[in-house]
Amino acid sequence: MKKSILLIIASFIFFACTNKHKTYTIGVSQCSEDVWRQYMNDALRTASYQYDNVDMKFVSTQDNSIEQKNQINRLID
Repeated sequence: MKKSILLIIASFIFFACTNKHKTYTIGVSQCSEDVWRQYMNDALRTASYQYDNVDMKFVSTQDNSIEQKNQINRLID
């Protein structure tokens, strides 16, 4: 029992020390462009500055819901 606990702890330490640095992309498809949405985009962008592995992408559909669906699918891809 003690050996298995030590093995689990050792494997956590080993995997925590690897140099794999994941990056994350957050895509935002806004339905239109106005002051409120610009403020929200700025707040999201500012919050992402806390993390060096986060990339923000913003797109707008100009009030076209079909295009917004397409943009979301492209962001997912």
